[in-house]
Amino acid sequence: MIGEALRRVRGRLTLDELALRMSVHKNTLGNYERGERLPDIDFLAVFAAATGADLGELLALRLEAGRRGLQERSAPGGAAGAIRERLAEPAADYRVSRDELVVVPSAGNGPVPADMAFRRAWLEGQGLDPVALLGITAEDDSMAPTIRQGALVLVDARAVPLGGDGIHAIEYAGRLRIRRLQSDLEGGLFIRCDNPVFREIFLSGEALAGLRLVGRAVWSGGLL
Repeated sequence: MIGEALRRVRGRLTLDELALRMSVHKNTLGNYERGERLPDIDFLAVFAAATGADLGELLALRLEAGRRGLQERSAPGGAAGAIRERLAEPAADYRVSRDELVVVPSAGNGPVPADMAFRRAWLEGQGLDPVALLGITAEDDSMAPTIRQGALVLVDARAVPLGGDGIHAIEYAGRLRIRRLQSDLEGGLFIRCDNPVFREIFLSGEALAGLRLVGRAVWSGGLL
């Protein structure tokens, strides 16, 4: 069963650890492992990238469950036994080839060297070039609540103007950071955090020359 396979692959990792690595809620992962819900393809792709599991095997298990058209879950109110309900999605929806998924390489900056996988059609629909994407781990909670510490951030690494406003990945003082940028009228740049505990920085002139713009942050559990 797909839930048993997910538990087996997780191994010694706790639900909290794997959920953090995947940027999902631990309850979501727990529901899938217990068979209370069936994981969709996007979840399985990220799960495989984060754990090294064989995506093809996971998709085959998911397809088998879809063909049966039944899902087991605990009865409401804690009643004994189980109920079966027909899946809303037809099994054909889960016949996804590897060519339709884009695995985004991680740029590091954290204890989780995981990759992220996305549907190619979804990326292109957002105007993103799959070959220009990077995954970066938020090193602290400076961007909370928008981006929490340890969350994986999808970054569009195509060339963008240094004065471009919005949330970006930057390299400054030898460290890779996720920050909100705002340019001023005189060519300087404010580097701000969404967490008010962290102070903002203003760079201009030679100091600004020491900053490298890696790319624009576009996703972290949702579009940014």
